[in-house]
Amino acid sequence: LMFRSSRIRNLLTLTAIAASLCLPSQGASLPPEKDRRISNPPAALKSIGWPRLYKYSKYFNTKTYDVHILGTTEVSDEKMLLVAEFIDNMISALKSPQDRAKFAGHHICLIGSKDPDLGELGSVPNQRNAGGKNVTLLTADVINHMARDDQGNEFFRGWNIPAHEFGHSIELKLELQKRSDQVFSSNAGNYNLKMKREYFAWASETWFNSSRSKVTRDKMPKWQYDYLATIFDAANKWMPASDSQQGQAVPRIKRN
Repeated sequence: LMFRSSRIRNLLTLTAIAASLCLPSQGASLPPEKDRRISNPPAALKSIGWPRLYKYSKYFNTKTYDVHILGTTEVSDEKMLLVAEFIDNMISALKSPQDRAKFAGHHICLIGSKDPDLGELGSVPNQRNAGGKNVTLLTADVINHMARDDQGNEFFRGWNIPAHEFGHSIELKLELQKRSDQVFSSNAGNYNLKMKREYFAWASETWFNSSRSKVTRDKMPKWQYDYLATIFDAANKWMPASDSQQGQAVPRIKRN
């Protein structure tokens, strides 16, 4: 989950909600291979994610890992495809073929800033991003786009939110929580137990050179790099488009 420091008190509530995003298989039939483009969602996928809050009108299925990408009317077709490529590449970066296969049927739910926020579910107002075991919720407007910080200053926000939230999904899907807790509690300076589920997600941002701190993979502490290198393939050099390449498509990884 993406948090500002002033919202730390909401962490446990949001983390619990994110962890609860564990939907059963929807059993939806996918479009034929030749028709895998932006289309209307299959009937079984039109109202998923947090209980029937969002109405999805757009659908794309990633060819490589059978991930469902859903979007509301507030989400552009271009952003749907960019996010699909990004998620495909994050999954492709996983070292184990068995781990990559676990993401078949995962749901990426894209909403816009005009769509309802989680406050309408009794959670934290103004929050629209979270990563769960089987569902990742992302606000498309703040991906690879201009944004404002707490002081109202404009800045270019690249791919930190998808890297962070799908990092949560990876940690949950691969059941890495105990390993992460041991590694980060033993090595991270000023380790905060209340923030324990955020450390792997923050590290995922850095591994894919997407952190707002601008720390890149080659500058990660050795202990952190070594841990993530047991999960991601260190020889896989894919990174999302940089700030200077905003608006360009993300290149797909080709595996042998």
